[in-house]
Amino acid sequence: MIDGTDGINVFNGSSNFGYTVTEGDSVHVSGIIDQFNGLTQIVPDTLTLEDTGLELMDPLVITELNESTESQMVTIRCVSLVDPTEWTNTGVGFNVEVTDGVNTFEMRIDEDVDIYGTEAPEGRFTVIGIGGQFDSSDPFDSGYQLLPRYLEDFTDPLVASFIAPDVWNTLE
Repeated sequence: MIDGTDGINVFNGSSNFGYTVTEGDSVHVSGIIDQFNGLTQIVPDTLTLEDTGLELMDPLVITELNESTESQMVTIRCVSLVDPTEWTNTGVGFNVEVTDGVNTFEMRIDEDVDIYGTEAPEGRFTVIGIGGQFDSSDPFDSGYQLLPRYLEDFTDPLVASFIAPDVWNTLE
């Protein structure tokens, strides 16, 4: 759940309150503030749909995942997979590292998104997702992740190849 000031994860393992999550909805949630592996979340005891079809916030362009990006919609530009063999499409999801050439980010592909089961992206691409955290030890200050939501969160990869002219190969 994200508003004009910040975001927070909403989780209830036993009830969906008769509501199906739809982007652009405005909901009123009451519950207990908690955390799961460092990720701040609200465990709702009530959830009411207030409005629908609202415009989504533009993602923030970032170069670092940290506490300030947790539960925020973010964009990381011009990244590539560090190790394409990490793109396993196994289990309830998998983690894969991406890099912009300076920074390395952990990206989580959950089994419930349409990205799961697809081929690993090639080349450099831009990715949009929600900042998350999965850190099981106090003081919960690491384990930041990017969680893309759909295939559309990835730009088409830039895959370029070229051959230098022979004259360049003879320069000393």
